[in-house]
Amino acid sequence: MLALPDGEPTSSKKWGWDLFVSDAKMAIDEVKKISGYKKLFLAGNPFGGMLTMNYTSRHWQDDIKGFILLDEGNGGKYRLRIPLHDVM
Repeated sequence: MLALPDGEPTSSKKWGWDLFVSDAKMAIDEVKKISGYKKLFLAGNPFGGMLTMNYTSRHWQDDIKGFILLDEGNGGKYRLRIPLHDVM
């Protein structure tokens, strides 16, 4: 890993959403090349969901066929249940 003169790794100086989405773009381009698919579905939960939404907002026309946002629930901490028939 490269370091700046102050000793801080260069990766932490540049890190942010732009770099994170740029890294995801490189990975998705590679997946498209290997798989032969022109567009992909993305899925993610909490932090991956933020990346999925951010990436999709920037690259939906070229790369995204659809996306799925996942939620693992509350782990049983709260006994709140929303019946499916009340949602639809």
